[in-house]
Amino acid sequence: MTRRRANLAAGLLLALVGCGGPAERDHFYVLQAPEPTARLATPRLKGNLVVGSFAARGLLLERAVLFWQPDAPRELQQYRNHLWNEPPARLVDQTLAQFLRDANLAETVTTPDTRAIASYAAFGTVLRFEHRPDAASPSVAVELEISLVRAEDRQVVLLKRYADGERVAGPAIGDVVLAFERALQRVYQHFIDDVPRP
Repeated sequence: MTRRRANLAAGLLLALVGCGGPAERDHFYVLQAPEPTARLATPRLKGNLVVGSFAARGLLLERAVLFWQPDAPRELQQYRNHLWNEPPARLVDQTLAQFLRDANLAETVTTPDTRAIASYAAFGTVLRFEHRPDAASPSVAVELEISLVRAEDRQVVLLKRYADGERVAGPAIGDVVLAFERALQRVYQHFIDDVPRP
């Protein structure tokens, strides 16, 4: 009798699994470094600028793409199967470093991985990085705090919060990724514009 019950339970389990169908696969998204609007003719910063690792808190430490619904303004949610290939803070510091390099902000722009000596260091915090799938006006929202520190005397050259948004052109998550890139382009460009000239 026990063996019969075990066989019956195993058959029932197989039937339930079969009815459920295949699980939806995860989708992973990569942010490309946006192109600067212009390249500086001469570097504004002498020496090496190291773009350090950005910080984040809460759900921004995870890889799931976050979204916020207008009818639930205090509830931040995660897409179940749509994920960044790395956490947003890592995506931001890597794309910022490439953007500043392409824009010729400093003589050299590196990341801590190179272990190069810094003349300046840029650090920051990702405060907001979310999709807003409002049917009337879908968009993304980005907010970063970025600081620029002179290494020789630890003097804070610049400390500012940057917030921007961008409309999402289509219904696919790929369109959301492109909107994030466009919003970051403006944030990064505003940062360059704010770096004081020598």
